[in-house]
Formats: sequence, structure tokens, C-alpha cells
Amino acid sequence: MQTLVTHDGIFHADDVFAAAALLAAFPGAVLDRTRNPQRVAAADIAFDVGGGAYDHHQRGGNGARPNGIPYASFGLVWRAYGPEMVAALGGYTSVETGWLFTVADAVDRMLVQQVDAADNGFALSGPPVIDGVRGVSVSSVIAWLNDEARPDQAFDTAYEMISTILRNVVRTAANQVDGTAAMRAALHRMRDGIAVLDQYVPDWQAQACANPRSLYVVYPSAGTWRVQGVPAVYGAPGVRKALPEAWGGLDGAALAALTGVADATFAHRGRFIAGAVSREGALALARLATS
Repeated sequence: MQTLVTHDGIFHADDVFAAAALLAAFPGAVLDRTRNPQRVAAADIAFDVGGGAYDHHQRGGNGARPNGIPYASFGLVWRAYGPEMVAALGGYTSVETGWLFTVADAVDRMLVQQVDAADNGFALSGPPVIDGVRGVSVSSVIAWLNDEARPDQAFDTAYEMISTILRNVVRTAANQVDGTAAMRAALHRMRDGIAVLDQYVPDWQAQACANPRSLYVVYPSAGTWRVQGVPAVYGAPGVRKALPEAWGGLDGAALAALTGVADATFAHRGRFIAGAVSREGALALARLATS
């Protein structure tokens, strides 16, 4: 891979994200921003320009996902090279190909589809409208970085920011993929409504809520351990079974004396989460709460 080409002038999130992903996957490539037909035709990959496989401005667009969201340049290059991009962006060198495909699909759902939808004017719920003003999206933030007097310098600024965002999204998606398997195993091992995780799992609540028997999840947090109630409704406040009323707002010695758990550290006054220094301590709190 030698030359990547996209259009010059005003940029949008889709072409900046596509550039960041491609340059990560093909670090020896050079990016050329131009609309010159000869340079576009000579490129190894031309995206968001030229009407080819990685452009979507031709009449009729360039396809859509099964859910109806049309492809923009970011989605088109991600569809073609997603696993390679995940490996490069996350620094994953010794992983299974199937895992890379799974993470790439997660990134597509988490980020790529949002960018493609915005670029194509496809209606998503998006950020909320407050007093008649639509909230900020990643696509609007990138659009604000344009500077017509200095378009290439502005693109470089956007590229640096997008590269950081993209790497972090890939790592977040990878953690969620791994966490999904860990949470599934924890729910399989669950006893008396208590699931125990040996690693922190982002967004474990989604899977826990889907299991009607789950009441509490015990997990590590910054060198200590937590016991947290499973939400009654995913994404909403309130838990299926609150911690005992007498625990609410107690810290350290007071909570330890009341519960008999020597290393108990706190119980939130909202009675949805408590902590202990050790795994055994957090598990003991959870067992007391279910009794």
C-alpha cells in the first residue's frame, strides 16, 4: 500500500476517520488530499472521492447495512479492512482472526455507523435537543475544526484528535467483547443471585439485566472490590434488590461493625453499591444482602 487519496478542502468526520483508520492499518502509506482525477485514479485506495469502491457520492450511493444505515467512506473502508484496522489501532499481534472480526463489528456499531449516518443525513435519535439546539456529536465536533483559510492544517488537527479517539474506541470495544464472555461465564457460575467477576467488565449491567435471577455483581475496582445491585431496568436508576436499609451511608469501621465484614469500606446511601478491600469481603457483603 503506497498512496491513499481523499478530497481536499472542507472535511467531514467520515473522511477523517477513514484516513486515520487506513493510515494505522497501512503505516507506510502516504495520504494525498486532492480532487485531481489523475491522482485519484493512480491511488492504491481513493476514498470519499472519485466514485469508486470507497466513495458514496455517486448517484444511488454505495450501499447500506441491513438496518438501513447507508455507507459513507468510513464505513466502506471499515467493511473492507476492519479486522486489520483493529489489530493495528489496538496493537493486537497475537489474537485470533475471529476475535478481530468481532471487535471490528462492535466498533462499527459503536462508532462507524454513527459517523456514516450523520454524513448521509440518515436520521438517528442522536444527541438530545435542548431549547431547540441539537447536542454535540463527534461529527459536529470534527466539522467545527474546519478552517477554509488553512484547510490542510485544519485537517491535520482533526486527524490527530480522531486518531486518539479511534484507538480508544477500539480498545473499549475490545474490552467489551472480552467482558461479554467474562460476564456470560460469571452468570453461568452465579449462586443465589450473586455473580462474581474476576476482572472489570464495562457495561456488565446489560447482560446482568437480561438474566432475571441476578441480584448482585461482585467485581474488582482500583485495587479493591465492589458489590453492586443489578438494575431493575437496564439504563435506568433503581436496583432489583437494594442493600439493607441499615447499611446506607455507613463507612469503614461503622459498616464493618454492623455487618461483621472486617474489611468493609463503604455502603452508598443510595444502597445500590458497597465495597470491601478483598474479594471475600465483597462476596460476604453480597451474601448478607441476599439473606
